[in-house]
Amino acid sequence: MAILLSYSERDPIPGGCNLEFDLDIDPNIYLEYNFFETTIKFAPANLGYARGVDPPSCDAGTDQDSRWRLQYDVYQYFLPENDLTE
Repeated sequence: MAILLSYSERDPIPGGCNLEFDLDIDPNIYLEYNFFETTIKFAPANLGYARGVDPPSCDAGTDQDSRWRLQYDVYQYFLPENDLTE
């Protein structure tokens, strides 16, 4: 079974405001961890735009029509320690 979802020009582009990582548009999540902490790094999304049009600037204002209107929710889930049953 396949389900097709069409995106419009108003949908956000994950990783579209990448200024830190190697790809121009980088939707990946990078995890770094040690014994004490886990760090999550990701490039922020940009607002959607039509094909053939220049993308909106990532640093233009903080009003409701800029990428700053996008919100991110981060969830944390703890797995049972030393439970290798699955």
